[in-house]
Amino acid sequence: MIVAVRCCSRNGNTRRVAEVIASTLNTEALSTEHPILQPTDLLFLGSGVYAGDIDKRMKQFIRMLDPAMVNKAVCFSTSAVTNSAYRRMADLLADVGIRLLPQEFHCAGSFGILQKGHPDRKDLDAAKDFAKKISRL
Repeated sequence: MIVAVRCCSRNGNTRRVAEVIASTLNTEALSTEHPILQPTDLLFLGSGVYAGDIDKRMKQFIRMLDPAMVNKAVCFSTSAVTNSAYRRMADLLADVGIRLLPQEFHCAGSFGILQKGHPDRKDLDAAKDFAKKISRL
């Protein structure tokens, strides 16, 4: 199975989660500046959630995805105060014709004094477990 990991991270929180997921699946966590250049069975997409929305770079990346190159996608996200990125990513991926798995990973991310220390070891261990579980589907 060919797996790719792409993320947008302003403060490093989502990047840390992406690196754990990628390491678990023996691939590399790349930014959305790196397009998908080969057919990919499973694309992990990660973004921080900022003021209730995903990063604009992630939106642009999703809009440029070729459904012939991506079989299915899975969402992961971090945020200090809001919910996950799932709904927003689901809408964008549906618009380009890529199936988003119903499973997602979301954890707290630190921002200023909010959620200090997150993602912590427990969060990162949960991300690792999530990656293993999803890769077996």
